[in-house]
Amino acid sequence: MGLAPSHCCSQESFVEESSSAVDKQLVNAVQQVEGEPLRTTAESASQATHVSSHLHPRAFDDLGSSGPALTAPVDGAPDLPAAEGVIGHDPARDLSAENVLSEASQDKALDAKLAPAPEASLVVDPELEMPAGTTQAAAAKEEKAQKAKAKAKPKAKPKPEPKPKPQATEAQVKDLAGMLDAALAKGFKHLLPNKLVWAPGTEQLGDLPGHVSLFQLSDTAADPFLNGGTFGITHYAPSSYGAAIGPPSSCQFMRFCQLLGGKLAAKDDDCVVFGTPKGDANTQKNAAVLIGGYLILQHSWTVTSLVQLLADEAKSTFPCPWYKDCPETNNMTVKDCWSGFNMAVTQGWISKSDVMSETSCKAYMTLAETYDANWLAPGHVIVSADPMSTVMDPNPKTVQALGNTPKGWVGLKSEAVVGDFNFLCWSKNANIGLVVRANFSFEPGLKEIGGSYDQKAFMSKGISQLDAAVDDIKGGVPDARSISNVLERCVSCTQERRCAVLVHCKAGFGRSVVYAACWIIQKFDVPGSSLLGWIRMCRPGSITTPNQEQFLQKLTGRKDVEKFLPSTKSG
Repeated sequence: MGLAPSHCCSQESFVEESSSAVDKQLVNAVQQVEGEPLRTTAESASQATHVSSHLHPRAFDDLGSSGPALTAPVDGAPDLPAAEGVIGHDPARDLSAENVLSEASQDKALDAKLAPAPEASLVVDPELEMPAGTTQAAAAKEEKAQKAKAKAKPKAKPKPEPKPKPQATEAQVKDLAGMLDAALAKGFKHLLPNKLVWAPGTEQLGDLPGHVSLFQLSDTAADPFLNGGTFGITHYAPSSYGAAIGPPSSCQFMRFCQLLGGKLAAKDDDCVVFGTPKGDANTQKNAAVLIGGYLILQHSWTVTSLVQLLADEAKSTFPCPWYKDCPETNNMTVKDCWSGFNMAVTQGWISKSDVMSETSCKAYMTLAETYDANWLAPGHVIVSADPMSTVMDPNPKTVQALGNTPKGWVGLKSEAVVGDFNFLCWSKNANIGLVVRANFSFEPGLKEIGGSYDQKAFMSKGISQLDAAVDDIKGGVPDARSISNVLERCVSCTQERRCAVLVHCKAGFGRSVVYAACWIIQKFDVPGSSLLGWIRMCRPGSITTPNQEQFLQKLTGRKDVEKFLPSTKSG
């Protein structure tokens, strides 16, 4: 499910340790190149104290002449809220030393006033704690004093026990559907009988008998993986990717399944109502993607069943990323995302064990943050930004070196500091056998940092390399000859040995993803529309123009892609 190989997780601690050694003047050092959006991170924004004179052009590619130039300014870290949680003085329970001593003095004075006058012949009997020979009147007086003393001290009031939740009777459980019908707004649907309800527009529940709880994406705002279901693109500020609002990433989906599964398994919850804010269409779309994927993976629902029950949600569309306002370009639907989940389950790219493991979320984030890469078909096809764009990024979380090349060491940090923690070693460990470069070496955004890598860099590590540059114009769709060359090379390399293919362009969202999609369709014989939904969740921000969307949606399977191959054409 777009997960990083296991070795990536072992390097996570190295990234965190090395971050403190990076010059703070390099953090958040990004600039706008020819009107293109800057690559920024929340981490660098919060750490930077001033802008360094060393600027890194992390410009977005694949907009070409089709999309507007967008920018992603970072104004600095937000003001931190004042510290909370300071314990104050409780006037109802004064335990000051002065007050405690005062109470003790009063007790002693009372004892002295009531005690009998001492006599020289008195002997204390330890068994009775009363002087022997004391008169009966004195004893009665002492007993009376002790009772008065005990009565004077107020007794602590016992804390009231919390009221238990009302237990649902058997009749109430059976009629839970009817009670929900009366309590919830119109449009809710029963997904799992008496267990899970889809209730868009529901923000709170009325008084319902039994244990019925409300679950919303906003409840998870503090979760580092789900992040309240908010759409985001790793390394980029929200202002840079235009009107895009979803779908959620595969990491967010995994975390959603973990949290929802936990609530459904809780003893205190007879039924979970999954709601969304009233009038928030964007949140409802993302929530529909998540709940549909959960039912497909965990309860073996079909896409057809989902569409029949959630017909309106299935037709909802997502704007093409990187566009500010192009409603007519909304080609991808919620149904495409559900079809993508179904396809991934069928192909074995995602499993219940992957989804329900928090380790999978961490592996996804490590791969995206460190190498700016995401698996589309795990173990087979991976997409990334140009490696030089990543290693020259001053963000301390990204890998800081390409590694040893025939022309020497390449990177922001020296070999003595980085060692094997570099892009070339990672590629070798990830079993990558072919690297396809879809961008030009000195196109805007790369020439400012000295261009892309030397062609022999990967070849020196036993990894094949193919240049298949595409002009970033007319929607960034490669021509038939270029697609044919890439497919032929992918076939030959993977037939020689079982290996993965890495495809990249400058930013790794447009031209490279089209190539990667064509190879996946040819290899696995899957429909382009389902793959579109899946890719957008594996690598948010992918497929950057309406032309690229429409190109993929027209590919119904392997037979359509094989038309690009020379052997098929001649036959």
